Amino acid sequence: MLLEHFGLRRPPFEQASDASRLVFPGSRSDFASALLGALVRGGGYIKIVGEPGTGKSTVCRWLLRKLPPERYPAIHITDPTITPRRIDVVLTEMLGMEVTPHDPRQMRIRLRDRLNHSVISGERLLLLLDDAHAVPPETLEHLRLLGEGIGGAGNALRVVLVGPPDLDRRLAHDSMRGLRARIAHELRLERLGRDDVHEYLHERLRAAGYEGPRIFSAGAIRLIAGLSKGVPARIDALAGQALVTAAADDVYEVHTRDIAAAARSLRDEAGEPRSRVAKLLSLAASGGFAAGAVSAVGVVVIAWRLGWIEPESVQARTATPTQRTAVPGGVGGSLPSASWR
Repeated sequence: MLLEHFGLRRPPFEQASDASRLVFPGSRSDFASALLGALVRGGGYIKIVGEPGTGKSTVCRWLLRKLPPERYPAIHITDPTITPRRIDVVLTEMLGMEVTPHDPRQMRIRLRDRLNHSVISGERLLLLLDDAHAVPPETLEHLRLLGEGIGGAGNALRVVLVGPPDLDRRLAHDSMRGLRARIAHELRLERLGRDDVHEYLHERLRAAGYEGPRIFSAGAIRLIAGLSKGVPARIDALAGQALVTAAADDVYEVHTRDIAAAARSLRDEAGEPRSRVAKLLSLAASGGFAAGAVSAVGVVVIAWRLGWIEPESVQARTATPTQRTAVPGGVGGSLPSASWR
């Protein structure tokens, strides 16, 4: 019903973990350019830090599609409990080498020799380590040593450490001095500002095949920006729920009251206690405020001044199995329709 109602090819705010649906509004475009530049230029490891829901894991999947596999064979590790021996095994398999679990020392020597040889030919082996803040220290140290080439220079292994702000605190520890020294590029995946939210919604709809007039009113966009605090996973949840309701009600525009109702519905689905913000939104959605008397900005500003939301919230490839591999692990996120991690 949703697709037919709005003339869509697919749901615009669902399954955005599919990297082909990733969009980079505003400052996100600069982030994407900086990340690709850091990988192409080579030298040193890369650290990506972002709050939960900002899209870290989706960026990893996007990289797997974006980079040419023949030059940048890559692996995305999502299991933070991975051991040094398992690291050796997956990298050895990825490079098409013989795995010798009965002789891990010899396998490691051959792996390092291959990495040293590959850097001469210009090949880069990319390892994306998700939830790096929770990875055992011995595994992080192993990655540091594994990436050292002849004479202490870097070899073909490029490691991208991905995690929440806890990763910064983890790497600040004295025991991480050696790994910190190998990090040449530090990138931060920020929340979206209000203008970015507008562009984000538009691009996601366009990518889903929408060609009609504006769906989200200016007030609805402001309220989405305020309630989501610029976190894409929350934006997707609110916008997706509002679109489903609009299709069910046979309307083609989404207003402030619809976003308020979506927020209340999502809260109820998640079994969360009724908050003060939810009570305020309930009043707005049910007509407790005269129509048009209180705009989305008014709702957000009231909530902000009462300390219910943060001020910043209103500102603001296809590849062969040996080339592209995802090592299974837990995937976080609890918001409905959460698309960015």
